[in-house]
Amino acid sequence: MHHIAEGCRHQMEISSLDFNIDTENVVRFIDAFICKLDFVKLKFGEELLA
Repeated sequence: MHHIAEGCRHQMEISSLDFNIDTENVVRFIDAFICKLDFVKLKFGEELLA
């Protein structure tokens, strides 16, 4: 893990995990696959979707 240089503590930095994941990472494939699933047809968590 890389060391983060000390910065001004009075400034806020907003970051996203999306920027830290390479475009060829398998996590992106898994995320896209799960987003395409139809959870209602799979009868998975219908009470959560209603």
